Amino acid sequence: MPTTAGARIARKVARAPVGLFRAGYGWLFGERLLMLQHTGRRSGQPRLVVLEVVIHPSRDRYVVAAGRGEATDWYRNVRRAPRVRVWVGRMRAAPGSARPLDPDEARTHLMAYRARHPRTWQALTPVISRLIRRPGLTDEELFTTVPLVELVLDES
Repeated sequence: MPTTAGARIARKVARAPVGLFRAGYGWLFGERLLMLQHTGRRSGQPRLVVLEVVIHPSRDRYVVAAGRGEATDWYRNVRRAPRVRVWVGRMRAAPGSARPLDPDEARTHLMAYRARHPRTWQALTPVISRLIRRPGLTDEELFTTVPLVELVLDES
């Protein structure tokens, strides 16, 4: 599939937060976004992705969503190699592990996210539906289609 100029620009914009986190400016995002370092399942190389925090239930736990469903690269990578590093706020490269949540846990967290951020949820729903190639998904279908992962930081 050829890459268009628009797609290249969109990719650069989407990747911009990675540079900010790497430069030590992750605090600009508070605890709403985090950067996750995971290991490529085929390459074995470190990979970086910036993700929105669905919920931050405790000091050492963050829950994030795989917006492209089970085909999401970082999600597939952490299922294969769960050891990760997390940048969030002023914390940099904290070691931890990733644990995919079971569907009931995921549903509970996504319902709470929808209640806390109704406008964001409304805007994200059609985007996620397109990304996973299932346009028009209802909230209930999204609750069971979008995998969530809990990131548990090691005790320091």
